[in-house]
Amino acid sequence: MTGQKKRTKSRNRYPEGFKRKIAKEYLSGQDSYAVLAEEHGLKNKGLVPSTLYFSTQGR
Repeated sequence: MTGQKKRTKSRNRYPEGFKRKIAKEYLSGQDSYAVLAEEHGLKNKGLVPSTLYFSTQGR
């Protein structure tokens, strides 16, 4: 294993206001998870439900 670089996975952290904006757009019925993820440049459409969960929990 000498000479090999260890790959690290980078995590994107999104600002609270950004998460709330996405959650508000979804709750308004504007678009689906996939469409919102694509519009906002999210790599994973599964991030939309998680932002929705955290924004509705008062965080």
